[in-house]
Amino acid sequence: MTAAGMIVRQHVTLVVRKLGKGAHGGESCSTGTTVSELACHSSRWHWPGEEGRSTCSLRPSVLTQTRPAADVRVRRIVVSAKASAHLGDRLWLQCVMAPFRQYSFSATGIRSLCWRGDELVDWVGGGRALALDGTERRAPVYYAYHFDAVTASRDGRIAVIYERLGTKGLLLKDGQILREINRSYYHASVYEYPVALFHEPGGRLLLAHCPKSYCAVELEEAETGRPLTASAERGPSDFFHSRLAASPRGKRLLSAGWAWHPWGIVACFDVVRALADPRHVDRGDLVSPYSGNVCLAEEASACWLDDDCIVVGAPAEPEDPEELRDAGDEARLRPCGLAVYDLPGGRCVRTFQLPEQPGTILPIGQHHVISLYRHPKLIDLSNAQVLHAWTELASGLQDSSIMRGLNDDAKTAANVLRFAHRPLRHSGPQSDYGHRV
Repeated sequence: MTAAGMIVRQHVTLVVRKLGKGAHGGESCSTGTTVSELACHSSRWHWPGEEGRSTCSLRPSVLTQTRPAADVRVRRIVVSAKASAHLGDRLWLQCVMAPFRQYSFSATGIRSLCWRGDELVDWVGGGRALALDGTERRAPVYYAYHFDAVTASRDGRIAVIYERLGTKGLLLKDGQILREINRSYYHASVYEYPVALFHEPGGRLLLAHCPKSYCAVELEEAETGRPLTASAERGPSDFFHSRLAASPRGKRLLSAGWAWHPWGIVACFDVVRALADPRHVDRGDLVSPYSGNVCLAEEASACWLDDDCIVVGAPAEPEDPEELRDAGDEARLRPCGLAVYDLPGGRCVRTFQLPEQPGTILPIGQHHVISLYRHPKLIDLSNAQVLHAWTELASGLQDSSIMRGLNDDAKTAANVLRFAHRPLRHSGPQSDYGHRV
């Protein structure tokens, strides 16, 4: 398998890949890198040369390549948005995939990528900046540690660099260290570091992470470090938080983590409620009455479409036939599937199954996601169609927050033993989020 990163921002898509020679002499990506991290915010965009301007918004999405590359080629792929004609008695705006225009420039040693305005910054690599025309400003600093991932604020000024399967992180402002952050050692080498930067509805930039315990999410003012959810009354459930992500306006926070079986579960938190009553982040809300049922589809990945709607992805693990009969035909997440949940309404509004599991998913506007299992694929959530697949790029086999055996993420599916099939021994209490078997 190969390794790659993808960036989608406004009307620009950048594909970053590490080049080598494939088994048949063709161009492919080298092993030894993994795909990481998402940073997003709303932006209006238009197709150059079109007279009109779409009101359709895209959330820029940044995936970072997490280990140094010998040679990295950056391609720019332009996506258009334009108004459609009348369809019956309806007039609507529709995002349409346009033919690709590709631009490229080369850069060596890329370790991570985040947007800062219209330039790309490699924070793990010391703050090296790349403009879209290929011009470069060298890194001013070297961090003497094996950080391999990054998440950043919308304006790109505040960033956290961290070790995905480690315990250490650095909070940076304009490249200067504000403070070190840490998480519990407990199984840290197995699942992704839980961390997110986001603006809460009141406008403050918050840091969400788990500095004291694997099962306790804390919210802090990002720049000052002032704790906002510390309380002696808290009693967190036995849940491994991971892949923290805030909704577009910071109304809600999700955790796509796991509980002992091990089993993937998605939990959501109301940020304003959590700030008023920190005990809320000890339980949160499940997206479905079937969450945590180890006999049905596992909730392995998730992303926000807006502040109220969430998409959840499931791996290929088959469901128990007897439990399946009891569940009936109710709309819910299925194996190799995606399900869209309306959280205020407490219902599943759309569900479908794909030819293969979606793996990590990223939002592209409110009607599309990118699936990263094996190859990046753009999926239309209205009809489950794969609008485009970047089959020349290999984006790994990660299908949940658990990454045992996927450190290099460069193995074929037949050679990867998923951690859920090799459970660790555990003597702790049963999780409130799910069953133990």
